[in-house]
Amino acid sequence: MISYADMLTLLLSVFIMLWASASTDKSKLEKEAAGLLEAFMGTPPSIVSLPSSPHGLFHALPKPIPMPLPSMHAPLPPARPPHPAREPASDQPSHPSAPRPPERMPVRERAAAARAILPIAEQERLQPIVLAMNALHQQLQKLLAPEIASHQIAIFQLPLAIRIRLNAQILFDTGEAALTKEALAILDPIGDVLAHVPPGYMITIQGYTDDRPIHTASFASNWELSTARAVSVVKLFRGRNVPGAALSAQGYSKFQPIASNASPDGRAKNRRVEIVITAPKPAGSADGG
Repeated sequence: MISYADMLTLLLSVFIMLWASASTDKSKLEKEAAGLLEAFMGTPPSIVSLPSSPHGLFHALPKPIPMPLPSMHAPLPPARPPHPAREPASDQPSHPSAPRPPERMPVRERAAAARAILPIAEQERLQPIVLAMNALHQQLQKLLAPEIASHQIAIFQLPLAIRIRLNAQILFDTGEAALTKEALAILDPIGDVLAHVPPGYMITIQGYTDDRPIHTASFASNWELSTARAVSVVKLFRGRNVPGAALSAQGYSKFQPIASNASPDGRAKNRRVEIVITAPKPAGSADGG
């Protein structure tokens, strides 16, 4: 317990400290702070005066340096090493694309697709025919190299078929089905090659037109024109000793176009003749052929 006199003395000291702090002298306050620091922590290196800016204590602080934020994207999965039994598919596209028709696929891709679908026994039976078709394809490509380079003829190969696409403008006059002299120079060598195909091969000649209607004394419609053009090629091949049992003619009129008929260039592409060479199925195949 403290006496009444001591309590009054303490209260008086408190009021004196409150009165003294009400009117602060900045220089004296710094000296008092230095004295307190020296008493408790030793001699301080310096006393930094507080900024007198009206913006507050943090106005004079150095501005923070912006740092790049870490990416919020999910990390990419680690690349898988190629299977030891397979070649690395470095030439494959990284994004899926629309499937290409078989006739536009490279020969190696078509062969791989055939191997993936057909059983081993069927592959063994088809191998001699596929090799023969490859040899025929190479022979035709070499024979028609100038026309292929000028985009007048295109050749597409499937494992058991070859399609030769010829522009009608190099074979016929407009609205006619009689072969021109230029057509004979192109078709005669093809007929000589096809005359030596083994028995069982089928050679189908297909005629196509654009969508413009025709009505002449010779052709009442595009059906007659497309069929008559196919028959003209059949007759020429028959004259080059191509077996008649292997030949057939088909007319498709304006149907099955390969380009838009809205432009002259598209109509020119649709007016065409296609020679389809189909190899026979080997004996003992699944359908009994």
